Amino acid sequence: MDASIKSRAISGVFNLVNAVLRASRPPSAIMEKQLAELVGEPSGEFKKFTRMSLLDFEKLLCKVSPLIAKEDTQLRKAIPAKTRLAITLRFLATGDSLESLHFLFKVSPQLISLIIPEVCQALNQVLETEIKVI
Repeated sequence: MDASIKSRAISGVFNLVNAVLRASRPPSAIMEKQLAELVGEPSGEFKKFTRMSLLDFEKLLCKVSPLIAKEDTQLRKAIPAKTRLAITLRFLATGDSLESLHFLFKVSPQLISLIIPEVCQALNQVLETEIKVI
């Protein structure tokens, strides 16, 4: 077999295996579970985590969700709007580093660096009548 054909065949198999592994692994399942646990805590842990009440979070999520929601593809599952908003609120509330947010939310720092400005822009757009930027 020609070396370039063999190389392409191996590369194709490798890409297929990676795609199957990524598709079978829910990227935000851990974060969804953590958010659900925080919501269920009567001690106010959710408010400490996001610096806002659950009711305010849900209202904000309803407003901003259409702008920040992404669709799943065949190769990956999209990060839910709830997780995108939680990442951004945590960053804005605490100033955590991208690495710290990576360990907390199980989302790559590179993706977090794209999510935060996107969600902030959506927040500004949705809340432009309610906030004043100085």
